[in-house]
Amino acid sequence: MSSRASCCSQSDNQALTFSLGTARHITLVKERRVRSLASPSLSSPLLYSQVNHTMPATRLRRERGFSLLELLIVVAIAMVTVSLAIPMISSSMTQYRLRATSVDLNSLLQRARVQAIRDDRTYNITGCPASGSCGAVGTTTTSLLLDLNGNGQYNPGEPMVQLGQGVTLTTAPGSQVSAAALGFAAQPLTSVIGFTSRGTPCVGAAPCAITVGGQQVGFVFYLTSTSGQNGTALSAISVSPSGRFRSWSYDPHGGWSQ
Repeated sequence: MSSRASCCSQSDNQALTFSLGTARHITLVKERRVRSLASPSLSSPLLYSQVNHTMPATRLRRERGFSLLELLIVVAIAMVTVSLAIPMISSSMTQYRLRATSVDLNSLLQRARVQAIRDDRTYNITGCPASGSCGAVGTTTTSLLLDLNGNGQYNPGEPMVQLGQGVTLTTAPGSQVSAAALGFAAQPLTSVIGFTSRGTPCVGAAPCAITVGGQQVGFVFYLTSTSGQNGTALSAISVSPSGRFRSWSYDPHGGWSQ
C-alpha cells in the first residue's frame, strides 16, 4: 500500500509541474506576441532595415534644394516674361492717360456751355502754358481754364483741366476727322474759345464771334500721347455749331471712330 501511495504522489507532482511549465510557456508566448505587435520595427529585421536606411535617403532628397542651373533657368524665364510685359503695360498707361484727359476736357467744355446758358452770359476757355499768362489755346497749352471772371488768369475756384503726363494738345495732327464725319468745317484753334448764352461755340475774347467768314463756328480738340514703345495715340473732342459734343478715337488701321 505504501509503495502504491508514493507512486501516486510522484505522478501527481510530475503532472502539476508539467501544467505549471505549460502555463508559463503560454504566458511567455503571449507576452512576446504583445511586444511584437506594440513595436514591429524591433521584431521585424526587414522593417528595421527600411527605417534605418530608406528614411535618411528620403530626408536627404528633401533637403537637397535647387541647383544653380535650375535657378538660372527660372531667372531667365522671369526676365523674358518681364521684357514682354513692359511694352503692354506702357501702352496701357499711355491709353489710360489719354482717355482720362479726354474725359476731363469733355467735362470742362460741357460745364462751360451749361454755365453760360444758366448765367445768360458768355464764358471763355483759355489755354495756359507751363509758365506765363493764359491766352489762346495752342500747342504750348498744358492746362485749360474756364475763365469765370474774364481776367485771363487762374483764380482759386475756377475750373481747370491739367493735361495728363505725356499728353499734348495739337491743332493739326497728321490725321484729322473729316468734315463729312463731323458735319461741319472745324474752326482752327488759334484763339480763345467760348460759349454764348445760347450754348453755341464762339471764338475770340471780346466779343466772342459765333461766325467766321460767313460760317458758324465749330471746333475740334486733338489730343496726342506719345509712347516710345508704341508710337502716337490720338483722340479728339468735337463741338458742332449747335453745341453738340462728340468724342473720337483713332485706330491706325480703321481711322477715326466714335
